[in-house]
Amino acid sequence: MSNELQIAFNISVTADHLILKQFRRAGNSKHDYKAHHEIVTKTDKESNDLMIKLLTKAFPNDDIISEEAAMVDNPGKRVWYVDPLDGTTNFAYGLTNFSTCLGLYDSDFRVGVISIPTHHEFYLAEKGKGAWLLEKNRGNKKTRLHVSKRNDLQSAMTLTCSGYSPEGWRTYFKFLRTMQKYHSKIRQFGSAGIELSALAAGRADVIVLTDVRPWDVAAGICLVREAGGMVTDFQGRPWKPGMKTLLGTNGLMHPLMLKRFKNGRV
Repeated sequence: MSNELQIAFNISVTADHLILKQFRRAGNSKHDYKAHHEIVTKTDKESNDLMIKLLTKAFPNDDIISEEAAMVDNPGKRVWYVDPLDGTTNFAYGLTNFSTCLGLYDSDFRVGVISIPTHHEFYLAEKGKGAWLLEKNRGNKKTRLHVSKRNDLQSAMTLTCSGYSPEGWRTYFKFLRTMQKYHSKIRQFGSAGIELSALAAGRADVIVLTDVRPWDVAAGICLVREAGGMVTDFQGRPWKPGMKTLLGTNGLMHPLMLKRFKNGRV
């Protein structure tokens, strides 16, 4: 495990402790709203501050782009993408589907760590070295991750997320109508971190995101690619920060899914 991956893992463990300490199964009615009525909680901000503080201490030359704070612009060219609590709405309502996402980008996605605090699971990846699941509640059991081998739309499990923008919702509903005739199995967990880790682990075969921000997906893209999958935009271009749509698959499903999109749109 490289120094970058080890430190990212340690930061995720520390953030998980903070998040679980503040999580309430009955929900939390104290929250604010961002654009498009997106919920933000005190825990988002505290986890964000903690992760930035620890990253800055470990890598003082790296830039940091996070969901809940201004960009940390340092002299280096590497960028850490931080989502301190991915699935805030679930967290605020007492649902357990939330994660933290920490990814390193340096001309490509180099390191990815996704944690699912309520499951005590950590999904780890490093470019060229594979993807792994570490289960802390099972004696730190470590399992190599591989994407699935399903290759037809009817049997495929497709995970989706619409985001909050009006354009994201419009594209999302168009996609659902497109897929309806295939009787596809479609689920939405409200956390791109959970959805991308499920794709990397072979529990899902396709993920479609219609309103993407880089901190949501940087860690997960590294995971999926290292597990043998593909991640592009709707036009089939390898995904890079700044792209607004995302198609992730086990690789076998990618040509089939790209046929569902025309000129990069549903």
